[in-house]
Amino acid sequence: MTTFAALIDAYGVEAALVHGGISEEMRVFINPILTNRSDKTWSAVTPLGERNKARYYCFCPPQAGLDAAKDAYLIVDGKSYDFVRAEPYVVEGSVSHWEAVVKVREENYE
Repeated sequence: MTTFAALIDAYGVEAALVHGGISEEMRVFINPILTNRSDKTWSAVTPLGERNKARYYCFCPPQAGLDAAKDAYLIVDGKSYDFVRAEPYVVEGSVSHWEAVVKVREENYE
């Protein structure tokens, strides 16, 4: 286990990665992406109500295997998040952890 993976395991929050109806328990770091706060739009009003537009950095353990989980989503503290992008962080030839950007999962009303 890499040092960063050990930090995620020790200090990350409990989460569940759901893919194909199977839930895998793990620990992750998740924090909002803060750029220029005065220009950041955190929500938008739509005909159906307010929509959360915030994005979050998410650091997952190496065993998350997000490259094969195209339709996967993450559940943290009762909130569901869709992956915007996810990339493995490779150190000395092996995956140290996964770095992802996630957004709050919205219901599909179509």
